[in-house]
Amino acid sequence: MANPKIFPVIHYLDRETAFAEVGTAVLCGADGVFLISHHGNDEELLDVGVAIKEKHPGFPIGINLLSTGALEAARSATALAFPMFWGDDLGVDSSGAYFSPSWTAFQADRGRDFSVIVDGISN
Repeated sequence: MANPKIFPVIHYLDRETAFAEVGTAVLCGADGVFLISHHGNDEELLDVGVAIKEKHPGFPIGINLLSTGALEAARSATALAFPMFWGDDLGVDSSGAYFSPSWTAFQADRGRDFSVIVDGISN
């Protein structure tokens, strides 16, 4: 059995807290983290994520942009060199794949240069 990987999900509150929580994840030996915000401030989350990547080079930072469509979120992740992207509504759930316009567009558009987490299933 392969060794499990640990990727804590950090719910973004503010810049200072995000930096502190990522620092804790690094010190505790996490394999990376995901940043998510439930407050509609995806642009701020992207800015902070980029700054955190600069502070912790080589430590994988993933993003989940809840206020941005799946395709645009994937494009942002790629453009800003985030190695991981978590999508919440990309047409896959525990019962399997289903037709979703955003999933179809995402599949057609994305490159294979980052990992995708979809409802707990990674590629």
